[in-house]
Amino acid sequence: MSVKIKRQFFIWIAFIFSVMIGCLYMMYVLDANTGYLKWLDVCRSVLFLISILGLILYIIEKRKVQMKNGNLLVIFLAIYELIITTYKGTMNVQVFIDIINWPLLLLLSYTFSDQHVKKYSAVIPNRRYKIMVLIVGFLLCIISIPLIQRHLAGFGRIGEVIYGVYFVLTYIPLLVCFYPKNKFVLIVPFITIIFTTKRAAFLSIVLGFILMQFFEYYIMGDLRKKWKKLIKIVIGLLLIYFLITILINQFQLDIIDRLANMNVDEGSGRISIWTTVYDAFKESSLIDKILGHGYGAVRTLHIGGRSINAHNDYLELLYDYGIIGVCLIVAWIIYLFKVFIRLCRRKSVMLPGYALTLTIFVFLTMLSYLLFQSNIMIFLAFYFGIITGIANANNGEVKVF
Repeated sequence: MSVKIKRQFFIWIAFIFSVMIGCLYMMYVLDANTGYLKWLDVCRSVLFLISILGLILYIIEKRKVQMKNGNLLVIFLAIYELIITTYKGTMNVQVFIDIINWPLLLLLSYTFSDQHVKKYSAVIPNRRYKIMVLIVGFLLCIISIPLIQRHLAGFGRIGEVIYGVYFVLTYIPLLVCFYPKNKFVLIVPFITIIFTTKRAAFLSIVLGFILMQFFEYYIMGDLRKKWKKLIKIVIGLLLIYFLITILINQFQLDIIDRLANMNVDEGSGRISIWTTVYDAFKESSLIDKILGHGYGAVRTLHIGGRSINAHNDYLELLYDYGIIGVCLIVAWIIYLFKVFIRLCRRKSVMLPGYALTLTIFVFLTMLSYLLFQSNIMIFLAFYFGIITGIANANNGEVKVF
């Protein structure tokens, strides 16, 4: 094992508190118990402290910070958001933690994997950690059941009743990271996402899974293995099609109807929301267009009489943090795609899971909200940090497919 236990301490403690945040968030959404909310705030605060302490430890060990690290862009973005929010007078402790938590966690996991993980297989130190990651995935799915039941009963079409299930969606990349060859661990999370009837989530896992299979085929060197993989892909896609059809017909899920009606309902009113936010941006002063209006400013527009987000992270970022904020996040996303290209050129074992993760990331940031929900983003922050760290540190890998 190439990673010492003491070096794993902060990253795994951060993981445990991230899981607690996910569970507490879903339970709070379910019954609005303020006790859950208080413990959620405590866990978020502890996660912040763990990330800070872990980063200090890793930086002291290496005695320098790599300024070439593209993930530092999200730290710059977070600092900028804190400055603008403070200037606008909307800063408080929870806002501070909401802004800074996932960027710090991303940098923590990146620094850990860049310094101490020599190859992709070292992400999985032993079987106990693998089993823990799997159990957490099933736990999130189990907690999702009452949320899905309430959603299908007619509650949650408007509001956040079903949004907590997105923890399952953003956790899927970690399952792929720890189980790169075992697709069976994805069955329950995928079924859970289908039952949400959320179009963005459904499309992200379907397209993401197809891309994952394509890139598994792409990285294979042996022609015979490629043919076997191609046959498996065809059979797998047929099985997925029949499974989805059975689930939709058996439980009368309206996901297909909702996809067909996207041009009618404008994506649950998203186009109208986007238009309102963009119009508000155009009417802003020049200084607000450049610097933004501060944390949560879109919700103060009261679109449709409700305090809602833009359902598009880039529009939200444009209004809340201006052109500067958009430039910073776009620069980071370009970095993520540069890592993707690097993995493609290496035919890396990490490529299929990374393609799936990028697909989930793009769909959620374009059609929902992710970057402004530090709770939901934490699992993706873990994944991106680990994979970009390994991609930066390692020039050659052993293939496992």
